[in-house]
Amino acid sequence: MLILLTLMACSGDDAITGETDNANGDFGLVALVPANDALDVPLDTAIVAQFDKELRLGDIGVIGRRSVSGIDGDTLTAELADPLDLLTTYTVQTLGITSVDGDAFGDIQTTFTSRDGVWQSADAVTGQADLISHDSAVFADSTLLLTAHADRTEVRRFAGGIVSQPVTLDDGSAPDDTWLVANHHEATAVWTQDGAIRVSSGTAEGTWSAALPLSDSPVTPQTPTGLALTDSGTVAVAWRSSNARPQIATRVDGEWSVPFDIGCRSQSECSDVHLYADHTGDISVFIRGQTAGEQHFETRGFRNGEWTPAEVFFAVDGDIGELVVRTQTDETLAIWTVTNSEDAGLFLSRLQGDGSWSEAAHVRDTPTISALDLAPLPDGSWTTTWVEVDASGSVDRYSLWVSGVELTDLTDPFQLIETTPRVQAVDLAADAGGNLHLTWTELAEPSRIATRRFNHRTGWEDELELAAGASTVEVLVLPRNTSRAVFVQDGELTTVSFE
Repeated sequence: MLILLTLMACSGDDAITGETDNANGDFGLVALVPANDALDVPLDTAIVAQFDKELRLGDIGVIGRRSVSGIDGDTLTAELADPLDLLTTYTVQTLGITSVDGDAFGDIQTTFTSRDGVWQSADAVTGQADLISHDSAVFADSTLLLTAHADRTEVRRFAGGIVSQPVTLDDGSAPDDTWLVANHHEATAVWTQDGAIRVSSGTAEGTWSAALPLSDSPVTPQTPTGLALTDSGTVAVAWRSSNARPQIATRVDGEWSVPFDIGCRSQSECSDVHLYADHTGDISVFIRGQTAGEQHFETRGFRNGEWTPAEVFFAVDGDIGELVVRTQTDETLAIWTVTNSEDAGLFLSRLQGDGSWSEAAHVRDTPTISALDLAPLPDGSWTTTWVEVDASGSVDRYSLWVSGVELTDLTDPFQLIETTPRVQAVDLAADAGGNLHLTWTELAEPSRIATRRFNHRTGWEDELELAAGASTVEVLVLPRNTSRAVFVQDGELTTVSFE
């Protein structure tokens, strides 16, 4: 006989509240742990159900999770082999429970919510005091760090609280820019060594390929400006130098193309080329260009192994600032800033089914925006954040705003904080439960990184200082709704986990 406990995770708002009373009335439940509607349940909890009759012995299975389980008289216990996720609502349902005298127990369905996490103490990453640049990415269930130093470029992995030994990707002078992307199967790193672009790919087992030069050593150093990796393993790398037009190379089925001039349709001056793996499984490209008195975006795509023609997508009499592109299951959204223009503010666009971008929507009319980020939520919605600067008084004031995003508009923008120290950068990350980490860097004396968390049950929590004397932070969301923040503090690469 098999007795089943169904344990399913769901978002807090979608939780199903069930009954704990037995419908038959002659075979009852005495106690249940966790209790129905219980909150802040420990991650290592066991599910225990006590009945008013002894139970027939049988194997117990927990759908969706491995367990060590058993029956002792009138008590059923399921000890989960895998911990619960942070701040996640679970539904528990019993199936097939029978007493020793043959009475069947009417199935019950209850819910409980696991505990939230807290930020742990920050730790410097050993051997990173001579850091020049770094990047980080989520790789399967771990955090991957790419670091560049005066004499080497290396990568290391954080998994389950264990830090791997560094893997040296290159020996030689290090760049000011390092780029790293990853999916569930592989990771790709790009950096500059002796002024030339180099690339390496790593597997989930920790094996990295030999550094491959994508370009010859130039007269002037080359700088990566874009890197994208699709789920199918297609890679694109873009770079530029001060005396050449932007170059790009692609890897398809393991073979790299010859680098080529991606060009500008308007034959204007091109600068950065931004690359993104989009929700279609292909790669979208934004090229920043300018003509006299005007800046614009041109778009292209690498689709089905071929490049689409360049199209001038957006033009403005002013300066285009930050561009942020994010992807979720069935949608890719771009949002960017415009300054020094009558049309200053925020603009957004979505990738359409034919590979083109929707007409840019002017969603925020404000003259000075200094920082921007965007996060997809698990229910298919979006949240964006930005910083506005008020220079009308004797001291500049910086306000941090948060808003949802509709098709062509923002939903209920609200000011979360206001501060006089300059806010340099923001980072917004959402976990699978619909909770948010919002972090920002304040250039006070000393500079500091602060954060606020949106708890989907209770709303925005109080501000917390993550680190003093620290620079721009990136928060990476890992499985089980845990997170890791990566930043530089007092010249050393430092991480802190939320668990």
